[in-house]
Amino acid sequence: MVLVSAVTGLIGAFAAWGLGRLVKSDADLALDSGGDWRAVAGVGLVYAVAAVLAVAVGLLVRHSAAAIALVLVYTLLLETVVTSIPALGGHVQPWLPFKAANYFLTDGQPDRVTEGVSGNAVDYPYGPWIGLLFFGGITAVIYAISLITTQKRDA
Repeated sequence: MVLVSAVTGLIGAFAAWGLGRLVKSDADLALDSGGDWRAVAGVGLVYAVAAVLAVAVGLLVRHSAAAIALVLVYTLLLETVVTSIPALGGHVQPWLPFKAANYFLTDGQPDRVTEGVSGNAVDYPYGPWIGLLFFGGITAVIYAISLITTQKRDA
């Protein structure tokens, strides 16, 4: 499942990059730097970690529709709403898992959605690769909790 997610992410990212080059041939879409490669090829890594997180949430919730809804609501709504709070958003944003994964992919470019709402320019106290490791660490903790919970509940 992790391998399928990683390959799907890679294929989708490179397909989008290739389509972008076809549609806007005069744009500078060359993969010249490590950040450029990370933005395209790194999608596979983020997909792989997100797949493990999805399985962990599924093990905890034990209802597939509820697990899907929980992950989507957290990712698409809660993280954005929390980071949009002017007094809180800039301080909390670096420590939210999907924002850290986004930071890994965007090479530290500002989050346009959050910055547009709150006016916060967020300084991450770590580099992009640490953002991926943070996302992976949070995922590992949730996965471990889900395995322990499942073991005790189904024993």
